[in-house]
Amino acid sequence: MQRVAAKPQFYVVFIASGGRAGAVKRAKLSLYGAFILGIFSLGVGFRFWELDTIPRINGDEAWIGWKANRFLAGEGLDFQSNSAILSNPFFLMPSIVVHGLLPPGGTALRIVAAVSGVLALVANLLLGRWALGSVFA
Repeated sequence: MQRVAAKPQFYVVFIASGGRAGAVKRAKLSLYGAFILGIFSLGVGFRFWELDTIPRINGDEAWIGWKANRFLAGEGLDFQSNSAILSNPFFLMPSIVVHGLLPPGGTALRIVAAVSGVLALVANLLLGRWALGSVFA
C-alpha cells in the first residue's frame, strides 16, 4: 500500500450564530484561501504602515486638513474649493471629526482615506459574494 501525502489545511474557529449558545464549528480554509487572506492582511498593513510619512503630504490632503481645522477653530465651512469644485461631504465631515481627535499631522490627514479604502474592499468582497457566490468572490 502506498501512502498519499495529506494536503495542508488551515482551520478557523468561529462561534456559530445559530443553534446552541457557545457551539463551536470548524471551517476549513484551503491553502489558497489562507494565501488570499495573508495577501489582504499584508496589503492592509502596508496601507497603514508609515501613514504619516510615506509619501509626503500633497496639496489636496493639506487643503482638506486646513478646511477641517478652520471649521474646528470656529470659522465657517464652505464646501467649495479654490477651483470652484465642491468638496465631498462624506470625506470632509469625517476629516473634521478626525482632526478634532488627533493632533495635526500626516496621520490625521490620511486616516479617513485609509479606513474608507479598507472598508470599500470589505464591501466589495461582500457584494461580490452576494452577487456572484462564494466561489467567484
